[in-house]
Amino acid sequence: MKKILAVLMMLVFAGCTVHLLEPVDADAVRGGEKYPGITLDELQHGKFLYERYCEKCHRLKKPESRKEEGWIKIMPKMALKSKIDAPTKDLILHYLITMSTAPKK
Repeated sequence: MKKILAVLMMLVFAGCTVHLLEPVDADAVRGGEKYPGITLDELQHGKFLYERYCEKCHRLKKPESRKEEGWIKIMPKMALKSKIDAPTKDLILHYLITMSTAPKK
């Protein structure tokens, strides 16, 4: 009985996890139109930072859940609350904005 309960709980938690798209070269090219010089490594690091810092306080949102204006509006408030420095905030924001327009895979 305990094993069944444990398996069910794992399935429930797995269903609640947001699966974020991993940035690829095409995303870096698309992101470079908005942020000249942005690299794939920076986008991947922005994703890592988003997962590391933002999930501490709330469930992660998929980047496509907001348009650019929405991310620009909310990030300064969230960075202030979580004491994220400006370079970290920028990497997260660049990841979110770039991936918000990623083609569905």
